[in-house]
Amino acid sequence: MGDSLENQEEEEIYSRTGTEAGEVTWYTTGVTAICSVLMNYTETFRHIIFNKRHRKNERYKDFEDRLRKTSKINITFYYTGSQMQNLTAIHWRYPTASTPNSMGRQCDSDVDVLIVDPNVCAGEAKLGHHDNLYIYEHSLEHPGYVRVYRGRGKGRKVISGKGFKKFWKQIVDQHEIFTRFTGRGTKFPSRGEERSGPAITKVENVSMRNFVHHDFVPAIKLISWPSIAQDWTRRSRPGDWPSVKVLEECVSADCHIVPVAHKESPKHIKKKEWRLSFSGAEIVLAKTLTCEQRQAVIVSKMILKLALKEVLEHKPSLKNCKSVSSYELKSSFYWLRERKNAWGNLTDDIREVIENFIEFLHQGALPDYFIPKKNIIENVTSDMVEELSAVLKQVFTKQGMTQFLEKCYWYCYQTQLEEYDSLDGSSLKCLYSELKDFCENETPSIKLSLFSITHHLLGLFTRAIDGTGSDIRAVEITPVLFDIRCIQEGLTKKNSQNEVIHMNQLEDLFHDNKSFSFEMLSDFSDFVFDVLSQEVVQNILGESIWSVVAFLLARPCITAGLQHGLKQEVLDFADLLEANPKNTTLREAAIEVHGSMEEFQSAVALASENADSVYEFYEGLCQDTLQFYFDVCARFLVGEEFHCEEERIAVFGVQSMVRDIPEILDDEMLGTPELRQRVRTLMEKCGTFHCKEF
Repeated sequence: MGDSLENQEEEEIYSRTGTEAGEVTWYTTGVTAICSVLMNYTETFRHIIFNKRHRKNERYKDFEDRLRKTSKINITFYYTGSQMQNLTAIHWRYPTASTPNSMGRQCDSDVDVLIVDPNVCAGEAKLGHHDNLYIYEHSLEHPGYVRVYRGRGKGRKVISGKGFKKFWKQIVDQHEIFTRFTGRGTKFPSRGEERSGPAITKVENVSMRNFVHHDFVPAIKLISWPSIAQDWTRRSRPGDWPSVKVLEECVSADCHIVPVAHKESPKHIKKKEWRLSFSGAEIVLAKTLTCEQRQAVIVSKMILKLALKEVLEHKPSLKNCKSVSSYELKSSFYWLRERKNAWGNLTDDIREVIENFIEFLHQGALPDYFIPKKNIIENVTSDMVEELSAVLKQVFTKQGMTQFLEKCYWYCYQTQLEEYDSLDGSSLKCLYSELKDFCENETPSIKLSLFSITHHLLGLFTRAIDGTGSDIRAVEITPVLFDIRCIQEGLTKKNSQNEVIHMNQLEDLFHDNKSFSFEMLSDFSDFVFDVLSQEVVQNILGESIWSVVAFLLARPCITAGLQHGLKQEVLDFADLLEANPKNTTLREAAIEVHGSMEEFQSAVALASENADSVYEFYEGLCQDTLQFYFDVCARFLVGEEFHCEEERIAVFGVQSMVRDIPEILDDEMLGTPELRQRVRTLMEKCGTFHCKEF
């Protein structure tokens, strides 16, 4: 994309490799269109705890400080897992009839955190690192597991993993990341320890209504790469991945030991056994993956999750048997990545990831990627392998693949589709309808691909408005642009027509700008409306264009209005403080919100500088959106009543717009007198729109 968006190394990572994998078929274009929606990019990158540039959320920093104070240990948080590796797609699940005791939106992606005291490390006994360090010795029976000691000789003391975890559980369980519900009662999700591996699991609402599972794992840092994994850096590989440079970065990354024992260890040993963790190296490896490879892994993880669910529903007796998880799938993927260089046909990529995983299952052995002597599926039963393999093999047929994608789509967006009003609900329903037709006919519609493109374009536009003033690099743009380009190429080949999306123009918007300035957003806005106003786009989308109208009026316009309102509030408060300089309450309020008076003054200066630009952009966006709405009304010869439920949402957006810009419906350049009067009438009928997103 260019140096202003990504550095050179990242350009290579995200380069398209589809030409190496052969021509992408129209069927695969449909698969890509659905999978790209399953990625849920806008929501994923908004709520991920670390963005691409590794800037820590302030709430987590505060939580970390409170744990330091309570434990009297200068701990450090190491963020790991699928979110840090960017190998997840975040979706929210609302309370349903089957989960009446849930509160708020539950995130389906955990936050994984290692709690580490940087002043305490562990070294291998045979390496002679004994001064003020823990010493660990490798288990002879179970590769990848160790015992930890303090001291030497007869006086050395075994460090209990169970006791270590219990200590940190007591500390972690005293604090909350962010919640105003201290009297939890029976309806609030329980917090504290769940007996699953080394993690102390907490369910916390990281904002007013968003609840996320957090797995806090107390760990001890190793002073060097473990000897048992030395062969990993030296062994021959069939391909050129990982590169020598990446291997060196992996070895330089932090390794840890965590308090979890091997399942087959005797009870008296389990209390003393620890497991090696290569989470630092896993993050390094994940960063080298291309967009195609990431997408293949994430969708395969979704398929595995639903396949396991189907197996357990069909054969409940297997619930007590050792199962597999996304970790095993990811490990098998890394083995595949070493020998597979051609990626780009998403259908084939997903199938190869699944097929490779099934082969390991039937062999009864899946070597740990860093310690091949360690079999990470040794306790998975043959019944589980047989049942799971039979379900997973369905993806090897066209119908089976699309049926799995439909299940994934329903699982990810069920509550938006079925039980809750949502600004995205209308477009998600339109896409789901096209997906069901795809399943029945085994051929995707042109509408499916085009709607997927507009869905991404609008999501990216809203995210850009929400990020006004911030560095463009702080928003994960490249995968979204990549998917739009892939779908666009398939659409162009299928329809034998010019590009609906001029990708070079879209990419240049982000290449030529380093931040989300209002000038850049104005250009982006013009681009979006140019695309949506094309005759071919409106013909293909048909009645579904109303969901686009509803989204535009209720999401980007309201987001821009909030930007304007927040800046105006800062200026109004500054005027109030200036008029009442001796009012300590006002001064304390400014400090509470902004941290200090210096920060408040900086916010005032920024708001003052941008106030006119914010309002100018907001007003222009409202005018363009309202004109687009009137054009669609004219196209469908609307009557006196609401044309559809989507128009009711759209009119709600107009209501919000009119509160900020009362004269906008008097603008004779917008629509016709009849259409302007019609929307006034509908506003009176609209009442209150009940949406969980407001």
